[in-house]
This record gives sequence, C-alpha cells and structure tokens, in this order.
Amino acid sequence: MEEKTIQIKQIGYKIKGEAQVKDYYGNIGKIDMTDFIVDNIDKTEEEWFALLNDSGYGAESILGGRIEIYELYEENVIKHIKSLIIKDFKDE
Repeated sequence: MEEKTIQIKQIGYKIKGEAQVKDYYGNIGKIDMTDFIVDNIDKTEEEWFALLNDSGYGAESILGGRIEIYELYEENVIKHIKSLIIKDFKDE
C-alpha cells in the first residue's frame, strides 16, 4: 500500500463531557451533556460554566462539569487536546 498525505481543515472545537446537576428533590448526580461546538477555547471558567448543559433533562441547577476538548476537522475528524473541570464537579 502506498502512503498518502491528505489535508483537512480545522473547523472548530468539539466539546463533550458531563455535568453535575441538582434535581428538584435535592438529589445531586451526573449526566452526559449534549456535545457542542465552539470557535475558540480561550474562555474563562465562567464562560465555560455558561456553556454546560443537562441534555434537556430539566435539572433545577447545574453545579459544575467535566469537559473534554477536541480539535474538530472536516469530515468529523477529532483530536483530543485537553480536559477541564468546571466549578464544583465532584467525581464520586
């Protein structure tokens, strides 16, 4: 097989992760977030916190999260670049 080189264009950053949520009964748990795409990752903790989601579950509040940041390229090619813990996320 002949080795080939291709070029693909980066089109943003894909964000995956889980949010720590509190329901209306006071229970605290984790839920997978709906993935989303951002143009840049130069954000403060407050800006990242504002982007956390509960996948439409309807939690009373989101307490924090753990996100995985991927470079996103054409054809949905992704490359993991870092992980972040946002606010009060507890991995228990």
